[in-house]
Amino acid sequence: MPKPRLRMPGMMWQPLIPLAMAIVLCVAVVQARTPHITDEALKRQATRVLQGSMFLLKAYLQPLGMEWSRAEGQLRLGGNPVAGRHDIVDRATVSGGLAILFSEAERVTTNVRRSGGTRAVGTRPDDPAVGAAALQDERPYQ
Repeated sequence: MPKPRLRMPGMMWQPLIPLAMAIVLCVAVVQARTPHITDEALKRQATRVLQGSMFLLKAYLQPLGMEWSRAEGQLRLGGNPVAGRHDIVDRATVSGGLAILFSEAERVTTNVRRSGGTRAVGTRPDDPAVGAAALQDERPYQ
């Protein structure tokens, strides 16, 4: 019985092997870059949403005044206490973001909810980076 012979690709197929490898390589590069590009796009979108929420929050706070102060243990804006003014943070976050006004390191008004559904007023941030951004650097936390 004769031995079966392995057939080698003919001359016609040999130029196609590097082309197929190049296509596989291109697909791999595109797949490797896609998460990075998507991540950057999501960060840009989140920044735009944050900027919009900050703009709205400042617009809603403006009628209360421009000067922040603490008097009688309360955070005030233009002499008006802001503790418990949930209407401000609720209106400023129509896009679904979070808004918090801190007095020192404590939330005095927020749309952050506890597990029972109540607002997390009187609590402190779990993540120290939130406190560093909002309280020390006076910038939004992203």
